[in-house]
Amino acid sequence: MSDSEKVNQLVSQFPNIDVEVIKYILTEVSGGNEQIAASALKGFDNNAIEQVKIAIKNSKGNVELSSQQKEDIMNFKQISGASESIALKYLKNNAWNLMEAMNNFYESGMVDTTFSVDNKSTENIDQESFLTIYERLKSLSGSKNDDLTEKDLIVFECMLLEKDFTNSGEVLSDFSVLLVAQHLCCQNSPMIITKDEFIKNIKDSLGCSSLPALREKVKTWKEEIESKRKFKEFYKFAFLWASKNNNELDATTAIKLWRLLVAEKKYCQFSNLMIYFEKDDTVITKDIWIQTLEFLEIMDLEFEEYDEDDMWPSVLDSFVTSQQ
Repeated sequence: MSDSEKVNQLVSQFPNIDVEVIKYILTEVSGGNEQIAASALKGFDNNAIEQVKIAIKNSKGNVELSSQQKEDIMNFKQISGASESIALKYLKNNAWNLMEAMNNFYESGMVDTTFSVDNKSTENIDQESFLTIYERLKSLSGSKNDDLTEKDLIVFECMLLEKDFTNSGEVLSDFSVLLVAQHLCCQNSPMIITKDEFIKNIKDSLGCSSLPALREKVKTWKEEIESKRKFKEFYKFAFLWASKNNNELDATTAIKLWRLLVAEKKYCQFSNLMIYFEKDDTVITKDIWIQTLEFLEIMDLEFEEYDEDDMWPSVLDSFVTSQQ
């Protein structure tokens, strides 16, 4: 267990004692032994707390950072793009808990003042930054697989969108990582990007050396898919990637993907069609996937644009019949 985890446990046991005091007792007095620190803290009164605060104040500026603390500072800088002084400030304020420090950093509004786009050429880009990000997101997700799973992608989405890691849902809530996957041509397995694709291709193919640089790329791609042609390309890719190029998806997965990609377009029959697909539990083929978008684009509330002689997939014909 890391020192930051031990500090968090002690904080929950002694909520009336400052985090800084608890950390000092654990690391400087108890040698990292949580049980010894807990025993010491049980006998603390206000006078003892003040004495520790004085000791902390006197020691500031002369404390050598541990190897773990130095690693946390490096990881904070690599993930956020912030300076060392900012990283040190947020880590200290959060008892050296990296995840909580990152969350507070994003929530503070400091992102806009510390992030900058890296304009270095691809020849000068350091691959180490995305290797560090890869290792950090694997640590946060708890995944043991070398490839990035859907759970990893949810954590990566939080990094890209500067969202709280601890409040992320069970599915992707934004298609940013799908855009990254499309531009890396990651079509190997459903909801998986390989470690090599993640680390090497972001550097070599996209010319990004940090998350801030990648965020700028994603902003550009989101603007591009506002065009109908670009969106259809992205829409087709999302199906192929999620289906592992098998040309079909189960209804549950397809509906999640539709809601991610299409819901914001406010097509008048979208909600009704999703409800119908849920009940029908139809296997969604590539043809159904592609024609569903075309169907939603033209269909009105009264189905005046519907012609039974058109070559719609049978499941869409059945949907129209069920609504009339």
